[in-house]
Amino acid sequence: MGIFLALALGVIATAYIAMPFYRVETEGGPFEKVRKLSELENMKSEIYTALKDIDFDHQMGKLSNEDYATLKGKYKRDAVQLLKDIDSISPRKKSQSGKNANTVFCTSCGNASEKDDMFCSECGESLS
Repeated sequence: MGIFLALALGVIATAYIAMPFYRVETEGGPFEKVRKLSELENMKSEIYTALKDIDFDHQMGKLSNEDYATLKGKYKRDAVQLLKDIDSISPRKKSQSGKNANTVFCTSCGNASEKDDMFCSECGESLS
């Protein structure tokens, strides 16, 4: 009798421990929003990097004016859609005046920074 009880308890414990490995993850799980937001933030960083790269390539003469305008327009449209997607998942909270008084934006990359910051955390440009 004791052996069967121990065996049953062992099977139940093993099943309980193994359950997360066999569970089918459903859409919209507890970490789905965080995962999606992280993915969108990574894409935003890639687009900003691409915009900086094409600006640099254009200044160096590697891109014609026509190619530069085409690429810049495409990346800007992608960035606008991406920012809308990010805001739909996690809308930014605004103060009563519509702007956060402690936030400044980098003129080079558009990254939001604290008012007391001297340099942009994204691109390193001076904020003053």
